[in-house]
Amino acid sequence: MNQRSTCHSDSDDAAVAGMSSPGHARMPPVARRRARHWRASVLLIAALALAGCGGGNDDYNNQASCDLASQQTELRSYMRSWYLFNATMPDPAAGGFTSFDDYFFALLAPEDTWSNTQSSTSFTQFFDQGRSLGYGLFVAGQDDDPLPLRVRYVTPGSPADGAGLRRGMIVDLIDGTDPAELKASNDFSALSPTASGTQLALVVRDNAAAAPRSLSLIATLHNLTPVAAPQVFTTTGGRTVGYLYHMNFIDGAGRRLGDALTQFKTAGVQDLVLDLRYNAGGFIDMARDLASAVAGLARDGQVFAHLNYNDQHQAQNVDYLLRNTGFTTLDLGRVYVLSGARTCSAAELVINGLRPFVDVVQVGGTSCGKPYGYSPVASCGRVWSVLNFATSNSAGVGNYTAGLAPTCPATDDFDHALGDPAEAVTARALSLIDGGTCPVATSTNTQPLASRAGTRRLRLDGDPAWATQMR
Repeated sequence: MNQRSTCHSDSDDAAVAGMSSPGHARMPPVARRRARHWRASVLLIAALALAGCGGGNDDYNNQASCDLASQQTELRSYMRSWYLFNATMPDPAAGGFTSFDDYFFALLAPEDTWSNTQSSTSFTQFFDQGRSLGYGLFVAGQDDDPLPLRVRYVTPGSPADGAGLRRGMIVDLIDGTDPAELKASNDFSALSPTASGTQLALVVRDNAAAAPRSLSLIATLHNLTPVAAPQVFTTTGGRTVGYLYHMNFIDGAGRRLGDALTQFKTAGVQDLVLDLRYNAGGFIDMARDLASAVAGLARDGQVFAHLNYNDQHQAQNVDYLLRNTGFTTLDLGRVYVLSGARTCSAAELVINGLRPFVDVVQVGGTSCGKPYGYSPVASCGRVWSVLNFATSNSAGVGNYTAGLAPTCPATDDFDHALGDPAEAVTARALSLIDGGTCPVATSTNTQPLASRAGTRRLRLDGDPAWATQMR
């Protein structure tokens, strides 16, 4: 989730730091002092969100010192006050920790599987500029995904796209290592380079019957596509259905969403299939605006999400309200949301926030289980994203750490492109729209995640390490 300061002027802005009227979240004072040159954002994401407004000084206390001891002292003080789990956090002294990151993770409470720290450069590139350093290659490496390893998504315009990689292709080797070994060790770090120009060697097949071929990808800083090209289907039963793939709630997503909604309204769509299977989250206000467009103007002013801070900062609690965004609204009584283990944070907030107002038919797998968000803090070239608040909807429902279970389970079909009406999860939703029933689930990743709650579930199978929050 994301709370934005007044230095940002996009029309997508939903909350302005320092304002206390309904719908406006406050930035913690400790972060606000630092926001002179930063746009602070509360993130509901398996990630973060703070982006630069221009200017070059991100020093937290307006001091010149960025030595390790000072940074560790600052972090400890901040977490004792603003950390959501400050009552159960360990409290080791800084001595004996030779890096900031080691100390950061030593301070996290056992139940916190999401707080993270990363460079301010990558943070700004991703959330403010809509760009990512890497190959644009995402594979199906979750525990429940089958082998052989399949490509699950390729970012348009990325190195992977330029090399001809497509969803469903088989990856036999990654830098000479069998993917089965990478999956067993949970180490897909080769797909998340830290420097432009890094080379990745792959052996791939177009399908199971095809001959393997070698190719090489070079990491670049490439543009993201947070909202993919919308489509309109006519079902067997004659229903007009809009399909929208939403990847990230980051800057640029709002404009693409507005165009898609206009297209759907013009086409006279009667139902919406919203694909959030690989959406790890992002800005709260963008998630809220998507929900507002689905629910329609009749729900204007209703509570979309309640943010609850720790006992020391209950005065910061705030409601985010559904609102008239200026977008075309669909005014739907029902929405079909495609979900899975990578549906996280702000994406889950859309599902949970809409449920009191709209019949949300969740199709696919159980979501990741992150009902928390951050007020990111910038210091000495790094951004800390420490869990600051828990979320709930207008009915008081939250705490879904085991994930949001689907109404109708279905398993990803890597033999078809995302948005193909024949792709299994999409086809299941279209069948339900036509009045079909949900078959009994067999073996999928849709089981309740209670046994996995409290563990770092998301694998780094293409996403940047700080975007998936897995360590």
